[in-house]
Amino acid sequence: MKYLQRCYRYICLDAGHIGQNFYIVAEALGLGACTIGAIDDDELNNLLEIDGINEISIYVGVLCKIKEYK
Repeated sequence: MKYLQRCYRYICLDAGHIGQNFYIVAEALGLGACTIGAIDDDELNNLLEIDGINEISIYVGVLCKIKEYK
C-alpha cells in the first residue's frame, strides 16, 4: 500500500533487475541462463503450490551447464 498506483511498475522493475543479476551470476559461475516471461500461469502456480491471487509468478529463470564442443 506504500506505493499505491506505482506498485505494479516497481514490481516489474524489480523483476527486471533480478533477471539481470541472474544472468550476471550465471556468467560468473560458467553456467548458461535463460529467463522466460511467457509462461503458463496456472501450470506454474500449481507446480509452485501458490494460488495465483495472493502470490503470483511473473518471471522464470533456468540454469544449465554449458556443453563444451571440441
